[in-house]
Amino acid sequence: MKIRVAAPEATSPGNFVQRLVAIADTTAVRPFRVLIVDDDPAVRMLCAANLTRDGFEVIEAEDGQRGLERALAERPDLVLLDISMPVLDGFGLAAELRRDERTKELPVVFLSGETEPASRARAESLGALGFLSKPFDPVAVSALVARVLGRRAPAEADGPQLAPA
Repeated sequence: MKIRVAAPEATSPGNFVQRLVAIADTTAVRPFRVLIVDDDPAVRMLCAANLTRDGFEVIEAEDGQRGLERALAERPDLVLLDISMPVLDGFGLAAELRRDERTKELPVVFLSGETEPASRARAESLGALGFLSKPFDPVAVSALVARVLGRRAPAEADGPQLAPA
């Protein structure tokens, strides 16, 4: 680490704070951002609590249409979604994400009560990188999200792993 001595005028309180903010902005990292899309508030709350505890930033949406809007506006690193939802179901949301140039590579993981092989096959055809059946183990959700995002599961890590912004 290099330390540079600045001219006296550069060390005034205003300049000092501005320089600190500029340095912080260039070195900041943010946690992985996960968008949870499910019409069941209890499922969203349970997933959000575990993901947040494990160092993820969480965004929530109550249906597929709102999930699409939030995905486009907030640029999550992964979408965790249910299949059966009002307005736009999970399959429709995944298809829309694949069609949009900004989100076509966005990792998608399904979390659903629909466990039929056809549902899993359709999820895979839409590029899903994971599929968990309800009821689910909340720790398994966090571990799968961590694995899909290419980082060690929090239980294996020494602390929260952050990704560059």
